[in-house]
Order: sequence, then C-alpha cells, then structure tokens
Amino acid sequence: MFASFAAAEPLVQLEPIVEVNDDLRADALISGNWLVGVHTRADRADDVPRLYSHVSSEWAGKAVCVRVIGENGRYNALYPYQMPNSWEGGLVEFIYPTQHPDFVSNIDDSNSGVAVHEGDCDSISQTFVPVLWNALDSPKANADGQVELVLNINAGRADSVFGAATSGDVTIEMTCDPTTARGVGFNYQCVFAVPRELSATLDVSIERLRFGRAAPPRTATIKLFPPADP
Repeated sequence: MFASFAAAEPLVQLEPIVEVNDDLRADALISGNWLVGVHTRADRADDVPRLYSHVSSEWAGKAVCVRVIGENGRYNALYPYQMPNSWEGGLVEFIYPTQHPDFVSNIDDSNSGVAVHEGDCDSISQTFVPVLWNALDSPKANADGQVELVLNINAGRADSVFGAATSGDVTIEMTCDPTTARGVGFNYQCVFAVPRELSATLDVSIERLRFGRAAPPRTATIKLFPPADP
C-alpha cells in the first residue's frame, strides 16, 4: 500500500489562518464547483469531528482550502490554512472549529462533500488531496490491498456521468452513480480503487451526458502521498 495508507500520528495540526464560521441554512446553497468531495474510504473514528489528509511536500509554504458542502446544499463551510514552509510531506490534521458539532459529527462521504485543495478559498483550484473525514487515519484496503477513493460530483442536470483516473500509462475506470437524493450540493458519486503501483499523481476526467449529448469534460488532479519503497 501507499505510505499514506499506514496508520500514523499527524505530523502537524493546522488551525485556520482566520476566524471562520460554518453555515447550516434553512434553504439550499448551490455549489459553485463540480468536484465537491475527494474522500478516502476508512473506518469511522470515535473522536469526531476531525479531518486528516496526507499532504505532499509539493505544498510546502502554500495556502490550502477546505471546502465542505452537504448533499442537500444546506451545510457549507470554507476554511483557509497555510502549510509550513519547511513541510516535508506527511499526515496533517486540519483543526475544524464548528458551530454545529452534532451535525458535523455525522458527516460522511454519503451525505456531504469534503474537499482539500491547493490555493486560497477565494479561488477554486482543481488540485486536491484525498481526505479522511471523521475517520481513522488508516484507510481501509480491499482484498487486493487497494484503497477506494470516492468523488462527490455536482453534475448539474446530467442524465449520466462516467469517468476515469490516469497515472502514466495506467487508466482506472470509475463507477459513477446518482445519489439517492439527487441533491443540489452534489448529485453523483464516482468510486474507484487505487492500485499500489500508481505514482503520486492521478489525473481525473469526468464526462457528463445530457439528452445523449456529451458536455465538455471536467478535469482535476489528485495528489497521493508518494508510495512506499517496494
């Protein structure tokens, strides 16, 4: 498995760089991004809420934004962080203050999208790291030693969605299914397993069909922690 898939204590705990508030609304707020969640499947932790990610040394000294949106669009949060200049890569705990602890403690990849992306929260980058949200710091591996990633997608009015992740000459097809609620926060989930031999970068492409016509593909980059020595 990847080095990031081994249980470990976080190397650093980061607080938001400004005071922020999360918002639980009576009405829905439509998400402005198409990829609203990049989750790693893992067993649930006892001490929640909490947010971990394995962050590459490539992000040393960079701004990082955490975005969270509920499937129905009622819960929203933007949290800005700053990676240390000396960051050498590893597990990060993003401290997540909340005004709605009961609600946030019940968030998982089925009802909310959690995304950690490079850059500040004033812009929407398309470079992400997978999150471990309300989960143990060790992702759950399948029988083949692979780890599942779950992408929460706001596909608008698409009738169907399909996608693939590539790394070098390896391509992984995704299974993309509509959510039960077809929410305004996100309405599709794409799931795929990450083989051990892949490099530390995945290029993701999502295709959407509406009335049989293909919309322009959406693309993003997912940074995995570098693999362990073979």
